Amino acid sequence: MTVAKTHFNSNTQHLKGATVNRYFSNERFAAEFLRPLVAQHPLHLLFLTCHMVKVYASGEVETRNPRLRITIVAGHSLGASIDTNDIVPASYARSLRLGQASVRNALGEVVLDGGEHTLLVAYAGKDSFTEGLAEALLLRKKTKQSTLVLLTCNCALEEKLRAIGDDPSVGALYVTEICGGMSAMRDILEVVLKGEYPTLQ
Repeated sequence: MTVAKTHFNSNTQHLKGATVNRYFSNERFAAEFLRPLVAQHPLHLLFLTCHMVKVYASGEVETRNPRLRITIVAGHSLGASIDTNDIVPASYARSLRLGQASVRNALGEVVLDGGEHTLLVAYAGKDSFTEGLAEALLLRKKTKQSTLVLLTCNCALEEKLRAIGDDPSVGALYVTEICGGMSAMRDILEVVLKGEYPTLQ
């Protein structure tokens, strides 16, 4: 399986801040972080985003694997028009608020701690980082066995690293160049769903 590479300037990868593991490419994240975690545990892969996971609807995703459960909690319906670079700030802010409210409502329906290890992949962008981080940390505390991956864009990255600090609750930070995290979450989902992990050179 070929996973699209994400390129960053070399100095971006040496930012000071949190001691959390930071990943800047799909290949390295999948090979070094996802593969060993999936191999060790029956897994509940739970996506949390105020946007959406590209091409996948909110709710349970069929896996045909008794050791794998996948749930998407998304703020917007599949096919909704979301422009994360909206030139009308008020319009984007309203979309963000609606998405956050939808996520909070939907979380009440999610079955946690079904005997699996929960891998929580939560998106927190520049305009909602504090709220997204707080929501993800709160949800992680509600699960007995869990690992939190915080997915974010590289906008204001130093600020975000300072916000995370040395919190051991964040298992990894996955940074993408594209705001919104929709494609990155789809890539994570499909790697785990298909069980096809890239080989690092």
